[in-house]
Amino acid sequence: MRFSKKPYLLLEVCIALSLSGLLLATLLSSYVSFYQIDHKMRRARHFSLERSFFANTVQGLMFTIPKAAQEMGVERSMYSYDHRGRQALFFVCDAGVQPSPTFSGPLFASLLLDEKSNLSLVFWPSDEKTQVVRTTPLIERVSDLKITFFVEEEGAFFWSKELKGSALPSMLRISFVQEKEARTFAFFLPVVEPLPQGVIPA
Repeated sequence: MRFSKKPYLLLEVCIALSLSGLLLATLLSSYVSFYQIDHKMRRARHFSLERSFFANTVQGLMFTIPKAAQEMGVERSMYSYDHRGRQALFFVCDAGVQPSPTFSGPLFASLLLDEKSNLSLVFWPSDEKTQVVRTTPLIERVSDLKITFFVEEEGAFFWSKELKGSALPSMLRISFVQEKEARTFAFFLPVVEPLPQGVIPA
């Protein structure tokens, strides 16, 4: 018994190839969309953790300034200065107990933009004989760093780029741009006298 085999027509082959190509294109498009969404979520999570680490680290150090200044015998424990044409912050702090005894206890510190445009903390000991520093990057790809202090002068409270005298400001504000997005953080500092009633930093 003979079976007749119907040959495939060229039109049928083209239709099959077209449908296969359409299916592959749909699958590839879905994969690319999923990858892009996953990449954006990973970046958002990374930036969120990075900024949270920055805020917690800096705020923790701010609370140690009075104690460190007293132990180190420093009159002016915080001020703004120019670092390679960019604004930077100098302050003293107590790093607590660290793996390295050199960077434990009271230290000098700076918050600045390093050569890689990372917002970093730089620590160095008060001992003049120990000429070593430790740099801790906090936030990557930062530009336009601005540091202001909430100060009082002649009964008026305002934000100022300069910190005059040895008294600590009530608050510290750090602003910068990361990934074309402006970010602002405010930190409280321990002060002997509380802010007068009704004074709210703008």
